[in-house]
Amino acid sequence: SLESQDKRFKAYHELIKILVEPEPSRIHPKLDRQVAVVYEMRNFPEYFELSLRILKSWRDTFKKEKVEYGRLYEEMNLTIHFIENK
Repeated sequence: SLESQDKRFKAYHELIKILVEPEPSRIHPKLDRQVAVVYEMRNFPEYFELSLRILKSWRDTFKKEKVEYGRLYEEMNLTIHFIENK
């Protein structure tokens, strides 16, 4: 239904916001929240094409800072693999 699509659209875009925007009074988004968001992106097959582009771009950015963002980098790889195999 249109209402269901609208709810999923809003939920997906809220995930993206959490992924890229810092929390109030923080310089960077909290790593644990980012890891959870990347995992949750698997639940939005209608956005897989976009999710792949976002994740691959972010993964390339974080590759340079793999030590600090290792868990996020690994979760991005796992989610990319999951989406590509659907």
